[in-house]
Amino acid sequence: MTQGETLYTEGRLGEAWDALIKEAKAGDGRAMYCLGQYHLFGLSEARENPLEAAAWFRRGAEKDALSALMAALFLRKEELDQAALAEALVRAEAEAAEGNVNALYASAAVLWSGTGEAIPADEEKARDLCGRAAELGFWQAEMEMGLHHLNGTHAEKDEAKGAALLKRAADKGVGKAEYHLAFCFLEGIGVEKNAARAVSYYQKALRHGYVKAAVELGVYYETGTYVHQDQKKAYQLYKKAADQGDAEGKAHLGDMLLAGEAVKRNVRQGTALLNEAARSGSAYAVLRLGELAFSSGDEKGAFPYFLEGARMGLPAAQYLTGVCLLGGRGTAADREAARGWLRRAAQGGSREAAALLVQAGL
Repeated sequence: MTQGETLYTEGRLGEAWDALIKEAKAGDGRAMYCLGQYHLFGLSEARENPLEAAAWFRRGAEKDALSALMAALFLRKEELDQAALAEALVRAEAEAAEGNVNALYASAAVLWSGTGEAIPADEEKARDLCGRAAELGFWQAEMEMGLHHLNGTHAEKDEAKGAALLKRAADKGVGKAEYHLAFCFLEGIGVEKNAARAVSYYQKALRHGYVKAAVELGVYYETGTYVHQDQKKAYQLYKKAADQGDAEGKAHLGDMLLAGEAVKRNVRQGTALLNEAARSGSAYAVLRLGELAFSSGDEKGAFPYFLEGARMGLPAAQYLTGVCLLGGRGTAADREAARGWLRRAAQGGSREAAALLVQAGL
């Protein structure tokens, strides 16, 4: 292994980054593979960016079997060279047989879904390979198998086992694992509920470069939930996330600029950030744009935002969609459609929706 791959494998992601960049510039395909994983998972110096990840995997594909396998996951089946992929899998499995954990993990990654005729999907084999990498202490496999056990995807649902695997990766200082473990402590999933430990793990995740943790912490500081309220700190956290391109960070930063409580009010910039975030898939931004339009009296302009947010699964947006449909506000009245959205909102925890269902006799 090169220095970069060794550091990456050990979970020393901050140290590995510079070494991998140098090795990639020198043409090392394995370094390109590792850098692709940084961007795929939002590790240390990188944010989650599948397009950038795919670019790194493609750069390394001609030189490295693992890069070739990962690049295949981003291509349409008609674009794949099945014979070349079958050969890449043989080379990867040879490395895996010698205990290379990156090869075990990459082989599993392609086998979860398969590539077609040359590499058919084989969930059992993928689970075995990823499990072996986890047993060898590889943080990436520990995190992957932990999430599978938590969610019941590709592995038997076992929340305690999932949280334990996440903790093993988190103990190595992997920010994304710390982030997910924080959520486990926040909700009591596989571990005893403990808000203080959740906040602590979010803080660790942020220190280790996982920018999504900045948004979670920002919400806590803005609202005074689990921590002492500090809106200026919330603003700084949102800005940190937004500056790295995080859609939710942009949405919350825009909201604070519109409110003008902790910082100088800037309606133009705040609205622009909300629109950017909405285009990048932030359900919160979509909801806020709808609420802003609704409160200004533009109910017809608000309804499409509420409906989009509802389809994205946001209970608050589902409730407001139901309200609009029930009262014919911004759209034609439709009692049956209103009932459906209000029920979804209530199932998602909206007390307002549950009360309105009873009140309206739905």
